[in-house]
Amino acid sequence: MKILITGGAGYIGASLARDLSHSQNVSKIIVFDNLASNRYGLFSNQEANGEKIEFVKATILDNYNLANALKGVDVVYHLAAKVVSPDSDNDSQYFEQINNWGTANVVREAIKANVKHFVYLSSVYVYGQGPEVKTIEDDALPNSFYGISKLRGEEHLTTLPSNIKQHIIRSGSVYGANSSTRYDVLINQFLFESHFFNKLAIHGEGNQIRPFIHINKLSESLSKLPFSELPSGKYNLVEHNTSVMDIVESLHEIYPDLEYNHVNRHIRMKDVIVQPSPEIEQYIPYQPKQFIEEIAEFKKQLW
Repeated sequence: MKILITGGAGYIGASLARDLSHSQNVSKIIVFDNLASNRYGLFSNQEANGEKIEFVKATILDNYNLANALKGVDVVYHLAAKVVSPDSDNDSQYFEQINNWGTANVVREAIKANVKHFVYLSSVYVYGQGPEVKTIEDDALPNSFYGISKLRGEEHLTTLPSNIKQHIIRSGSVYGANSSTRYDVLINQFLFESHFFNKLAIHGEGNQIRPFIHINKLSESLSKLPFSELPSGKYNLVEHNTSVMDIVESLHEIYPDLEYNHVNRHIRMKDVIVQPSPEIEQYIPYQPKQFIEEIAEFKKQLW
């Protein structure tokens, strides 16, 4: 099986390429990335089988290189995207260009290449914000440029012919360490600041709930999709719905002297609560870990 991963050198892509490289059913992995995120950890990742990995430096808006890279590919993982923290909302034109029209470009070229399976990594932030628990049956009502652009990306998959299996995975916010760790996402940033500065700044009152998933669970679940019987469709992939203050309390168990203060404490930040799709656990079982275990393991990787 030959696989192409757009955004394959990024935070999630690096773990996915690693996991797929150990599969006996995978002969070649093409990492298609323009390195705009300045993450190079994949190339020094000793856990990955580098003999199976081929790197193409290009943007998903580059039809020529994309078409060449897709020749003979069986499975496409479309991870490339303009990403942002959920409480930030800048660069609307960039979101539209990459997440919307970039996805349209990848879908179009994948159809031309006669791929067998298309996996699109979307986001739970297509649901918008509010106190209600969102399920996959609920309408997507994004209220951010990021969420709007990811939903528009999803819509392009409706043009895929019926003979191409497709999965749209709405992922929670990712955390955890790997060779290309992002430290600008909430839990990773909090752990870094706890470890090195012993102090956190919490925006708002801190009771806002967010949906999270560990990088290992996300990568392992994605890597097993081509070999599972999970039907084509949309699925929520979330591990924990937890408040910011609950995260701080867990960090306080690991760092007993941790200090924190609130910025604009009077502001009540809106919730995002998402129910995971049970079909994923049914078709792709995963052995869960306690949140405190996961962040304790992350701490060991910091010097």
